[in-house]
Amino acid sequence: MLLKHRCLIATGLGLALIVFPHGFAQSQSPPEDEASDLFLSPEEPVELPPDQKPEPPETEQQPDEQPSPQPLPPSGEAPQAPDNPLRQLNPDPDRLKVPPEKTDGIDLTKPITLQQAIELAQRNNLDLRVVELQLQQSRAGLKQAKAAKFPILSFQGDLSREDSSIFDLTARPLNVDVGAQNEVIGRTLQLLQSQQALSLQALQQDIVDLQLRLQQGPDQQQQLIFDQQIQALQLRANTTATPPATSTFAPFSPLTSFASSGEGSASPFGGVSNTLNGILALTYNVFTSGSRSSAIRSARAQLRLAELTLEAQLETLRLDVTNDYYNLQEAMALIEVAQSTVENATKSTEDSKALERAGLGTFFDVLQAEIRLANAQQDLTQAKTIERIAQRQLAQRLNVPEVVNLSAADPVQAAGQWPLSLPKSVRLALQNRPELGQLLQQRRLAKEQKRFALATVRPQVQAFANVTAQEELDDDFSGTFGYSLGAQVTWNFFDGGAAKAQAAQEDENIAIAETQFADTKNNLRFQVEQAYSNLQSNLKNIEASSKTVDQAQESLRLARLRFQAGIGTQLEITTAETDLTQAQGNLLSAILDYNRALALIQRATSYKQEIEPLSQ
Repeated sequence: MLLKHRCLIATGLGLALIVFPHGFAQSQSPPEDEASDLFLSPEEPVELPPDQKPEPPETEQQPDEQPSPQPLPPSGEAPQAPDNPLRQLNPDPDRLKVPPEKTDGIDLTKPITLQQAIELAQRNNLDLRVVELQLQQSRAGLKQAKAAKFPILSFQGDLSREDSSIFDLTARPLNVDVGAQNEVIGRTLQLLQSQQALSLQALQQDIVDLQLRLQQGPDQQQQLIFDQQIQALQLRANTTATPPATSTFAPFSPLTSFASSGEGSASPFGGVSNTLNGILALTYNVFTSGSRSSAIRSARAQLRLAELTLEAQLETLRLDVTNDYYNLQEAMALIEVAQSTVENATKSTEDSKALERAGLGTFFDVLQAEIRLANAQQDLTQAKTIERIAQRQLAQRLNVPEVVNLSAADPVQAAGQWPLSLPKSVRLALQNRPELGQLLQQRRLAKEQKRFALATVRPQVQAFANVTAQEELDDDFSGTFGYSLGAQVTWNFFDGGAAKAQAAQEDENIAIAETQFADTKNNLRFQVEQAYSNLQSNLKNIEASSKTVDQAQESLRLARLRFQAGIGTQLEITTAETDLTQAQGNLLSAILDYNRALALIQRATSYKQEIEPLSQ
């Protein structure tokens, strides 16, 4: 029995799938309207030196293409070689873990290069990880939107047990004595016939009496009344004289049985029924007035927007890590300058004390030297504080364990030479920056949202097929099966203007995206121009500061010789030391500012190639 039911359900499912083929696609959607009118005006492509051409800007993806950017592996899951020197810098895979109350503090100082810092940031940074997860969300959203191309197949079943006090309407055979039943019926019919005969005799006697009364007093009005009474009595006599028809009872179902009140027992007080029901339904949106295709294109635009956001986040992270690394380099170099200043101040103090002991100097000179030494020591302490802050800032950006203390392994030197002129740099920025692509995708998304809003007040056609089955488990009969096929049309003629209002909002979003696109172009041009100007000015400052440092070192050497020979003064040494410290600080600032400007122009143009070393 159960096998027969399964076969019938499978047959119904096959019928439904034949009626509605798998993957029935919608073809009435309007063609995509790309934001070609917002693209940059045609210009000559930027020519770069050989082997330094940037990657071409990303083009619009085809509908069935997979997104190009691949998410980075989550922290703690990146493959590490057994001898990788950076494996100790990987964060704890358990992001919800709280450090213990008692910790031993920082117990690991790790020098890293700038390239290593960028690689660690790309693998460990949590902000980047959030953007990667949002990209995964957008991919799942596109799959969800594409699912509307396929029909929906659902099944609903229920098993119910009912204990009711109402008699069961299904006739059930009873074991009765048919002969005794027929004898009772015969006696009942004889009694009815005798009663009918007596009633007929009484009615005939009444009719005779009325006729005699009519003959005794003939009156026209009374004659009419008596005629009516006689006709009624005759009709009653004829009806009474007609014997009722006898019913023939079937031997196997002579009476209606009572429902069973328990398992396998009959009782006139109620019954129990076990029923199994099932519905297999198939629905498909045949025509959606473009809402389905608009939803798919919106999801695809959202995915592309997430990809561009990830690309922009990667470039921003690279710039932030680079600036943090240069800040750490600057702090470490300032400590060296401060230590050199302390050494010079210590030497000057010793010379002042020696001259005082020889009677060639004064106590005032000694006090002045000691004051300069104390100030230099304070500057050294402040430089160490700045270094610790820069170290923790870089550690926070790289998301390394809290017990790690980072230091810069690269020396302070110019990072490289920018290969492009200013006009070519501006054109490269306008071609490559992902922020412009993000605004174009926002404009495209607003257009698709507008189409989707207007589709809600247009016809929607849905086809459906249902197969139903019902089985009474208490009997020996087969279950009942049925099916239904059809189509449904829905059309919201009036919604109070909500769809048009939403479409008007999307029109404003389109205008906003276009305005922001133009504003972003101006900002990008300014960023490139500013970075290029800083790059050129700091390059000149490097050349000038290098010469100044050499001159300041020679001036300090001569001032000391003059002071030791007794022909110079302590003021000359102090002035020479101050000039040397300032020259060293200026050279350090010029080099690091140049490197920062180079990193900024790389970010502003999305330049991903290697930079040649700075020519001497």
